[in-house]
Amino acid sequence: MTKKVWFAGILSLVFVVIFSFVAMADDSIILTGKWSFQFDDDLAWADPEYDVSDWETYTNPADAPALGFGWYRLDFEVPAEWEGKGDLELSIAELYDFDWSFVNGIGVGNGNRSGNRKYSVPASYLNYGGKNTLALRIYTINPGIGLDGEIKLSLTGVVSMVKNPSFEQAVNLPLGWTPTRTDKNIFIWENAATVRTGFRALALKGTDALEGEEAAWMSDIILVKPGTEYRAQAYVKAEDPTGETTIQIRFYNADGDEVFYDGERAVSRNLARRTADWTRGNLFGTAPEDAVYARIFLVSNDNSGIVWFDDVSFGAE
Repeated sequence: MTKKVWFAGILSLVFVVIFSFVAMADDSIILTGKWSFQFDDDLAWADPEYDVSDWETYTNPADAPALGFGWYRLDFEVPAEWEGKGDLELSIAELYDFDWSFVNGIGVGNGNRSGNRKYSVPASYLNYGGKNTLALRIYTINPGIGLDGEIKLSLTGVVSMVKNPSFEQAVNLPLGWTPTRTDKNIFIWENAATVRTGFRALALKGTDALEGEEAAWMSDIILVKPGTEYRAQAYVKAEDPTGETTIQIRFYNADGDEVFYDGERAVSRNLARRTADWTRGNLFGTAPEDAVYARIFLVSNDNSGIVWFDDVSFGAE
């Protein structure tokens, strides 16, 4: 049975952006331009080839009537001379309240509270000296402003990964997360006291009655390219684990159906077999031919202990 990954039943506001850029310095550019707007919500709008010519436009994105989900899109150019100088950092001054951010159709990060954003944009995602597209899927809780202030791209000089793609959301059951199983014997929660860095970690706890059972956190979707190798990384802390604690990458096609990886449902690695402090684990997998999206699963299987997850990353190798 296939598993759909689409979101449903949400009142949406869509906002598309077309940007030019103004050069600031040798290692950064500020993005400015005319923003486009359209009601409704569709993940296809992350596609840089999607036609937005019939959308309303705004000079200032803060003027859009933001409420619920909205999309902000822009086309921009990265200087050709930046090629080979490392990854970029996307900096957004003000964003309200949750976001899913894409560059050229590929997810670069997600945030869970109002404020600024800083996301790594891998160099492999970019077209140097040509057209690039930034798409921001933003959820605004109260009527007001969804996106405002300066948006800047800067050279970092290093290669990095996408950090916490829709992980660590600031609610009990984070937006975009779904437990694969819940009953009175499984506890899935955010723990603000046990963290490696930042504000919170995610925890899974079971009981002895759960022999053979599984509980998992599931991330929001991340856009991927077929044939590209990806690395998922997570820090795990375990207390008396009796079963397996795994990180998984699962791939999906354009219809949201799972695409099997070498005959298996997921690329998987066991990260915690015994009580241990925070330990980093890496998992590598190549997106299958029909893959368009991926999700990261953090799984506790046949486990009566407690496991915490923090600082999850995902990126192309």
